[in-house]
Amino acid sequence: MKTTFLTISFGRSGFSRDHKSFETAAQAAPMGNHPCWPLKRLLQMIALLGVWMAPAFAQVDLVYTVKADTVFLLLMEPPPEGGGILVYRQGPLPDKTETLITPDTLWSARDYTELQQRIGVKTFEDLMRITYAQTPFQLFRRLQSPFYGFAASVISRKTAKAMARLVLDPGRKQGESYRYRVEVFNTDREKVGEPQIQVVVKEPPIPSPKAKEVKAEKDGTLRVLWGYHSWGSPEEDPAVAFHVYRKGPEDKNFIRLTPYPILRTQALEYKYHDQDVKLGKTYEYRITAMDFAGRESDPSEVLKGVPVDLLPPRVPTDVQARYQAGRVIVQWQPSPSPDVAGYHIYRSQHLSQPMEKLTPTPLSADTHQFEDTTGTPGTQYFYSVSAVDRSGNESRPSNPIAVIFRDEVPPDPPTNVQAEFKDNAIYITWKPSKAQDLLGYYVYRGERKDPLPRILKDPLDIAMTGYVDRGYGGKGFKPGATYYVGVSAIDRSLNESEVQVVKVKVPDTEPPLPVPQVDVHLQKDGSVKVVWGRSVSLDVAQYEVYRLEGETRTLLVTLAHPSQVFVDTTVKVGTTYRYAVVALDSVQNRSQEVLSDPILARDQIPPPEPESVVVVVDSPGVRITWKPVEVPDLAGYRVVRSDLPNGRYKPVHDGLLSTPTFHDPTGKPYHFYRVLAIDTSGNESKTRHRYQAKQ
Repeated sequence: MKTTFLTISFGRSGFSRDHKSFETAAQAAPMGNHPCWPLKRLLQMIALLGVWMAPAFAQVDLVYTVKADTVFLLLMEPPPEGGGILVYRQGPLPDKTETLITPDTLWSARDYTELQQRIGVKTFEDLMRITYAQTPFQLFRRLQSPFYGFAASVISRKTAKAMARLVLDPGRKQGESYRYRVEVFNTDREKVGEPQIQVVVKEPPIPSPKAKEVKAEKDGTLRVLWGYHSWGSPEEDPAVAFHVYRKGPEDKNFIRLTPYPILRTQALEYKYHDQDVKLGKTYEYRITAMDFAGRESDPSEVLKGVPVDLLPPRVPTDVQARYQAGRVIVQWQPSPSPDVAGYHIYRSQHLSQPMEKLTPTPLSADTHQFEDTTGTPGTQYFYSVSAVDRSGNESRPSNPIAVIFRDEVPPDPPTNVQAEFKDNAIYITWKPSKAQDLLGYYVYRGERKDPLPRILKDPLDIAMTGYVDRGYGGKGFKPGATYYVGVSAIDRSLNESEVQVVKVKVPDTEPPLPVPQVDVHLQKDGSVKVVWGRSVSLDVAQYEVYRLEGETRTLLVTLAHPSQVFVDTTVKVGTTYRYAVVALDSVQNRSQEVLSDPILARDQIPPPEPESVVVVVDSPGVRITWKPVEVPDLAGYRVVRSDLPNGRYKPVHDGLLSTPTFHDPTGKPYHFYRVLAIDTSGNESKTRHRYQAKQ
């Protein structure tokens, strides 16, 4: 049985050698799982693998490569479905002792469900896209083939192990030789194969690729070309793929462009298509060769390239032209080319005549309509559209579209239309239209801009440049309303210009309705609570609260609607007040004033009872003294007397006492006294104590 170091010896059949098609085609096993390959070109790679790999591997069952002290063994065909492998090693040779390096049988996945569990959902989905498999079962069947299976094994180590195709044997001695034997079993553990291979643990050098050139393509992309020698002996020529690196104008270091390596074939020249470049910028490239274990060679010499765009954009599609209101409107769908910078419009009276360019400079890229007002009425014209890219390349003109100018040109509209409200009317002025065949003007007015009703049956004379609108039936306008006023020009063919519309605001001079009532309530602490009903006007914004004291009128507060309560804490006890409330709208129109009933300001909190009262016989009579009461609204004191402790107490003096002492000239030792504090609101202290004269 033939064994060899891994070589991919593809045939020399015709191939474009554009290895952008293979930039994700084969990934070395040590690199693990990777995202999906570009789908558009993968099938081409698989087909080429089928054509070119067959001669090289027709008799090869087992291949190997070495990285550091690890030997990589790969079966070119997987075990039968659900089968497995055992791997034995002899060595270092000449020691013939054989060691089993796979303690347990490595079984391949029996179906696609088990395969998905072992490699993960993401890798499984990537392989579905990579192989263009329509169903999971179809993917599983394709991975049984040497071609799809080999590519998947190179890209994903998980997949290679799940299919029982890959074994790694680390820890081997450098320079020593080993012999490996692989027993292949079917699902019944019957041996169906026994490939063997002898390995020398030594990393062979990987020659660097030969950089050739960077070509600037017409479409503004760059194509990198490099060469590599034809296949030599496997032990001396381990490269199986290439990586491309780039350093752009904003990069400090080279960055790898190929997420997956480009497969090496029997070709002597390779290409990589770099589409992610900016015009006029300089890019540097270098290439490395890679072996099956993921080792890379020293990079090639640096190549430089500058992308230029020489490829004209694609022609705009669905070009249409129509005559409307004295102009030809040309419309088109944008060119699908991504670098379109604008468009040119062409016109000719005859197909046999050269097209005249109507656009001195290209229209912007986001413009897909052009209006031509320079045609002669009654003349047929042919219109075409071309696209221009950012490099100045112009597409061919689109197929011409025929349009006839008709005599339906509306007049120029009046300009500088203005409207002013005064004297309960709207005064409208404008500057005349420049049309030569002007007939007159129409005037529009309404509370909505669209539709705006016309208020004149017949047009105004062309000499008029103003109009006074006095409202519906001459009754004026609603206060606070907004109106839209418009003026258009009419020519003798009854073509009407666009209506020039302005907005005018009618001032709000109508006051809101007054509040329904104002009520006042005396609070326990002596303050006055003012409560009023809401005004029913919809535009009420504020309420003003006033306090009236005789002829004095004071604005106490301005509250936002819908406030209805205010407490006046600044009243003077014993003073009579009235309160007024005024409603204001959003433009400060004031309602009628509504007054409350009069209210006398007084508190309802009595002062405290005088303390330290002393009553002594002071012949003749009795003297009473006490500690002054400290309250701000104290009016004075009153002394009352009774013959009995619980009898009726009567004042023994007129008026109020201002000092905390009193002499009762008619007082007797058997009399009982109480001292009351009186505040300015007439509240008396609540006296709980009585005092009898002492000798």
